[in-house]
Order: sequence, then structure tokens, then C-alpha cells
Amino acid sequence: MHRLVEHMPLPLSTFDSEGRLLSANNAFADLLSIPRKMLVGKTVWEIMPRREALLLKKGFESVSKNKKNITIEEYTPSTGKKRYYRLILFSIPLSAEKDDLFGLLSIDISEQKQSREKLREHKERIEAIFKAVQSGIVLVDAKSHRILDVNPAACKIIGLSHEEIAGKTCCKFICSYEHDSCPFMDMIPPADDEELMTDSEQQLIQAGGKKLTILKTVKYITIEGQEYLLESFVDISEQKRQQTQLKRMYSKLKKLNTNLEEEIAFANRMAIEAETANIAKSEFLANMSHEIRTPLNGITGMVSLLLDTGLTSKQQEYADTLQQSSNILLDIINKVLEYTSLETSRVKAGTVVFNLKDLLLRITEVIKLKAQDKKLHFSNCISHDIPERITGDPEYLKQILVNLGNNAVKFTPKGSVCFTAAKVSGRKSRSPLLYFSFQDTGIGISEEMQGSIFKEFTQADSSFTRKYGGMGLGLTISKRLVDLMDGEIGLRSKPEKGSEFWFTIPFSDHESHPIIDGKNSHRFIVLFRKNRTVTCSRAKSQNRTRDTRCRR
Repeated sequence: MHRLVEHMPLPLSTFDSEGRLLSANNAFADLLSIPRKMLVGKTVWEIMPRREALLLKKGFESVSKNKKNITIEEYTPSTGKKRYYRLILFSIPLSAEKDDLFGLLSIDISEQKQSREKLREHKERIEAIFKAVQSGIVLVDAKSHRILDVNPAACKIIGLSHEEIAGKTCCKFICSYEHDSCPFMDMIPPADDEELMTDSEQQLIQAGGKKLTILKTVKYITIEGQEYLLESFVDISEQKRQQTQLKRMYSKLKKLNTNLEEEIAFANRMAIEAETANIAKSEFLANMSHEIRTPLNGITGMVSLLLDTGLTSKQQEYADTLQQSSNILLDIINKVLEYTSLETSRVKAGTVVFNLKDLLLRITEVIKLKAQDKKLHFSNCISHDIPERITGDPEYLKQILVNLGNNAVKFTPKGSVCFTAAKVSGRKSRSPLLYFSFQDTGIGISEEMQGSIFKEFTQADSSFTRKYGGMGLGLTISKRLVDLMDGEIGLRSKPEKGSEFWFTIPFSDHESHPIIDGKNSHRFIVLFRKNRTVTCSRAKSQNRTRDTRCRR
């Protein structure tokens, strides 16, 4: 018996007259989330919150006084998950010399409670739909032809109140059929759950005897053994009037449709011709870019060789200027070539496995050198929880990062540039995302220009082209590459305060755990807000904190 009680699924415990727990089974210990060994000998005040302890103390006193069991319905514990229990308090008589013991049996009725709540909500929902639906609904007793219920829409169509309709016989009241000639109840043997009529034009008798054309559906139903007809209908008088007008307009529309088809065919021909011309233009520009880039690469290479020879200071200055100009021109040609390739839809994102961390370190090292040339402070915030190897397109990712990093350095006269890389959760899908951003303290972008900054040949100000160079294609190319990788790109900026360009891309992780050195492990936290502000903090494992934060 002891083992049976110990392993029974219902929580059971016994207490003495002082409220001290004498025994408890495993289920009771699980309910309180306290080991059994720690329960025995404790009072209710020591093992339960004050509300529960006071409730049990009063219950035991009542049982002792009245010699009757007490049942407490829908008791909810103060702690833990929200569950509902039925508590049964009972006495356990002993000898006359000893005080009675008290038993406590807890029965989990959460599912019953939830079922009742769902049934109540379902009933309320059905009643709300019945009242709110715009179609008239009438429930009729299949044997007596008596109307049992109508919704507000039916009352409005009929022109009478609920009290004036309910209880009346439907025949010759709202329906034109006689009692012994009803096509649904008298002439057709009903079958359970059979739809006797669907969207049929019928006559409804309104208040005062006026007949109205309705579209009616009748369904035979059985509820708790009782047979009913469920009739639903809508007033189609206005539709019938409009139908006549539509017939007169049909011939006109047919003629207009013929003319429209001819115009569409002409527009399609023009669109094909325009697309063909656009493709030819893009192909010509791409070919020309290739033709220009080939000799330009030769010039760049020869200048590099020339710089390695013995030159005078003046010759060195001229050669440096020639090399810088060649590199700028080559960068422009490369961007034009990439833009035309994207415009003609020749490219698709690749799917290869590559080392993400190595790629990020190589790119940020290049950006760092460019920042140092301008005497800018460059900081890195690469989270250790990003995977080392992923599947994606490394060339596209590299090009996006280089474009955004070069822009951050180019448009920052003084201050700092901060790069962030982290693994985040996707909002629209369950797939994880990689988050990248470059935050600078540069010239910033006005709010009115931010909406068009990703359009081709666009810079925040026309004077920037003269001052900073470039064609305004870097961000356009970056956005199209992000789109090809099913990602998202955006910015946050204020004039004279700086900018933050960010993008996210989905990825497939090719490692079960990120590779982290246990001795020098760090934890990176990336916080997101609606305006895409990012805080990246790094905390050491020995409860000491070192900030490497990227802030405004």
C-alpha cells in the first residue's frame, strides 16, 4: 500500500493537527518542486506561500470541527505554472488519545477548466457571428415549421423584431409556401446534414405582405437529436436591378474590351522592343568596359613596375598620381561592369562552403589600413558566436563589405569607423541571419536623401562627386547583391553626426558549435532597436567587463 501511494499520479500528503507534514508522495513533491526529504517535518508555513498555508490551516480546522471533508474548486498555486487544482481535505481518525491526522489530495483539473473555457468562448464566438453576420439566418423546427431563432440581419430584411418573428410558423408568414407543400420539410425526405437548396432565388414575405427577391440556402441539420432547418438568405433586389443595367452595358464593354486588347498588344510589342534595346545597351556598355579595362590594367601594371625603379622625387610624384588616377578609373570601370551585369540579370548568388571568419578578417584588415591612412580610428566587433564555415557566395559578400567599408572611410574626414558582425534571429522566418554593419562619424546623410541613396548614380549631394569622387554605384550594387542573397539592407544617419549602413543575409551553418578558445572566451551581445541602433559589447568570463562598444 505504501508503494502504491508513493507512486500514484495524484499529489497526496498527510499533516498533523499543527499543520506539520508527515508524509508525501512523489507527485506532491513534484507539485511543490521540493525534494521529499526536505518536505517531511516542515509546517505548511515553511513549504508553501502564506496564501496557500493559511488556506490549508483554515481547511484543516474546518474538517476537524465539522468532521466533514472539504473540497476547494479551481485552486491556483501562487508560484509555478498557472494550473488549476481541486483540493480535497479530509481527516484520518486515529485512537481517542491521539489527534486526528489530515490528508490533502490535489487533482489537476486544468484540462477540464481549459475545455470549459474553450466551450464558453466557442459558444460566445458562435453567438457573436450569428448576430454580426450580414446574411439573414432563420432556425426552423423541422416538424412544426415553427421559427425558433432569427438573427438581427433577418429581422432587418423581414421588417419585424425578434419577438414578432420567433414562435411563428414560417409558412405563409415569411415564406409563400403552404404548410403541406413545403419543398423542404413536406415534399422531400430530409437526410442528416443535407443541403436542400443552395443560392436559389426565392420570394420572402416582408412585413405588410410585400414580397422580396432573396438568394436562399437551406440546410438540414440535427442538434442533440432534434431536427432543424437552417435557412440563410440575402436581399438581392438591388442586384437584380443592377443586373438589368449590366446587360445593357455588356455590349459597350465588349467593344471597349476589343479596343483594349489591341492597345495591350501594341504596348507589349513596344515593351519587347524597349527591353531588347535596353539589353543591347547594357551588353554594349559591358563589352566596352571590358575593352577599356584591359589596357587600363596594363597601364596600372606598368606604373607599378615604374615605381620600383630609381626615380627622382618629381618623377615619383608624377608616377604616384598616375597610379592613383588609374586605380580610381579602374574602380569606376569595375563598378560599371558589375552594374551592367546585374541589370541584364546575368548573375545568380553562388552556394559554396567558405570560411567566413577568415574572409571578414582579410576584408577588415584592408579597410583598417585605408582608415589609418586617413588617421581614422578603426574598431572591430566580430562576435564569436558567428559560424566559422557557412554556405553562400563569398565574392558577393566580399564586394558588399568592401563597398560599405570604403564608403565609411571615404565619407569620414575625422573620427572613427566601427565594423560589427553578429549572428541574430530572423524576424520573418526561423532561419538565423548574419548581421553586418559599418558605423562612422562622417558627414552623414539628410533624411530626405535617405530614401533614394540606394538608387543608381545617386550621392547625398552633387558636390560630393566633385569632392569625394565616385559614380554613386557602390550602394546600388550592394543592394542588388543583398537582394540576390535574399537579404535586407538599410541605413541610419544624421547630417554631421555620421552614418550606419547595415545588412542581413540568411545562411546555412556548417558547424555544430562555434570555435571558441575556452581560456579567452568572450560573449558578444547585439541589441536591436526599431531604428537599427546596434550595441556590441564583449564580456570576459571572469565576471570582468571590457567594453568594445560601437555607439553613436
